[in-house]
Amino acid sequence: MPTASGLVPAGFADSTWQHISGPCHVLNDCCTRRHLSERPRFMAFVDIDQVDPANGSKDTCPESFRCVSRVSRFGRNHIGDVIPMPDTSVAGEEPELYEWNCPYNREWTESRFSSGDGEDECQTDKDCLCIQRGSPNMHSELRDGEEIVIGEFKTASKKEPDKTDLKRLRIIPHYQMRDFGATSLDLDNPHATLGMIKKFGQTQWLDKYKDNAEKVQWGLDNYHDAIENSFQKKVRLADEVVKQEHKLDPAEAQLDLMAIRRFQILSNDCVSMRDTVAKLAPQAAKEGFAPTGGRNGYKLRCFKEGDACRQLNCYVGFHALPFLQRMHKLKTKLEAVVSERDAPVGGTDDDDDKGEATAPSKDGMSLGSSGDNDAANRSGSAQAMASPEQSAAQSSLGTASPLAVALLPSKLWHFRPASRLRVGSR
Repeated sequence: MPTASGLVPAGFADSTWQHISGPCHVLNDCCTRRHLSERPRFMAFVDIDQVDPANGSKDTCPESFRCVSRVSRFGRNHIGDVIPMPDTSVAGEEPELYEWNCPYNREWTESRFSSGDGEDECQTDKDCLCIQRGSPNMHSELRDGEEIVIGEFKTASKKEPDKTDLKRLRIIPHYQMRDFGATSLDLDNPHATLGMIKKFGQTQWLDKYKDNAEKVQWGLDNYHDAIENSFQKKVRLADEVVKQEHKLDPAEAQLDLMAIRRFQILSNDCVSMRDTVAKLAPQAAKEGFAPTGGRNGYKLRCFKEGDACRQLNCYVGFHALPFLQRMHKLKTKLEAVVSERDAPVGGTDDDDDKGEATAPSKDGMSLGSSGDNDAANRSGSAQAMASPEQSAAQSSLGTASPLAVALLPSKLWHFRPASRLRVGSR
């Protein structure tokens, strides 16, 4: 079999790169058309589809590893576009100082890096490292809000993917936050976004905290009020529904459940933000937000010091326990409505023609058929729904499985508007 001479990287035999059905006309022919198990072990670390022999390579860290880059080479704040600003003040320190993320295509990324001679590329093996995400031997030091993790980390070898070296390093971590961007929360739109979870360095995180904290507190307060109103109207109504012969609207139940889910999401984000700002803020005064205690004319229910918000109110403490109990009760009632609404509709066309009303369940929130109808639906057999032609076919098959019935001629089947599969002769 001919080989792709001229396209083979140094250190690999021609046979490693030849295509199984012919010669490699371009490099991608040799690396994209072959099964992963047939590629060299080099592929476990480097994405060969991205290799450019003339301009260096673009490497990928193995699974469970993340990329860190040297502060003395690239500077700090490895977020967004790569703008190398070497920090010579840490040059020569031991252990060496790194920060999360590496340069890749002029952007900071979590698990990839570009190698080459460019200013925004990793020029030496020490500029960018792939380290394991955790270590049993590490600790963190916090000084003026800047955290540095010091420990022994396993680092992946570029030449031998299955081999790792143990190195003592100092790492500057990043911190996650829900980023709402320039948009405001749209509480009434069930399809509106809640932003994206992103990671930032200490400086960027603190810059975004004040505005995002106002948005999170405003969203929590409004969802809190919406959930309280729903409980007062719908749970109390549900307790009397048997007498009033009234049913809850499943569409409204879905919207209320959406509000509960979003409240829980924002509450978890709130707890994370509250803990993180206490660690990153260099002074206690920097933890505050919303100097007037409000947002767009709305008074936030944060914990205040004077007029300004001193700390987020995440509705998770003892003071919020009665509300959380009411929310749990409301959620249980609403889920019962939605689950019964989503249950398959049973019965036959004869039942539909008779227009029989379904009886509500004892809690008055049932939207499905009665228990007798459900039992009849579950016990109904395929023969009861079969036409003469299908009955004859089933007799010849013996006890027909659902698959055997499904393989009968299509002209025996007819779909009714009620989305039920029916058998008919027409």
